Amino acid sequence: MKDTIPVWVKVVRRLFKIYTPFLCAVFVLAHGWMYMTDSLSDQTAYLFSVIGGSSVLLLAYMWFENYKMYVWYKATLAMLFCVHVDSLLYYFTDMDADAYYYSTMVFALAGILFFVIFSLCYKVTVDMSCIRRR
Repeated sequence: MKDTIPVWVKVVRRLFKIYTPFLCAVFVLAHGWMYMTDSLSDQTAYLFSVIGGSSVLLLAYMWFENYKMYVWYKATLAMLFCVHVDSLLYYFTDMDADAYYYSTMVFALAGILFFVIFSLCYKVTVDMSCIRRR
């Protein structure tokens, strides 16, 4: 039976699968940075949440959909989950806003670092498997 999914759809699906955690971490970092520099407006915060916002359900979906991915990819997802746990702690405890944004920026930077490690390992692994096939 022939595969009926067009090639461009497969490419776009793969790009979303790989880069969604990275983009979510970048938006968390930008949001925290703008808060720390007092340049965050309500419109910007809303725009960041609409474009780059993630949810616990999205993270769970990405975790279970990509359960065979590298540990560094899963570490990026874990850092995004830590951002959500931090958000819950901020809303349900008396955590200071500066501490909240600082900790979310640390989690986002760690997520970006893990994604860079993942992308390097993923590239090397793909190259090595291509070399072995020749």
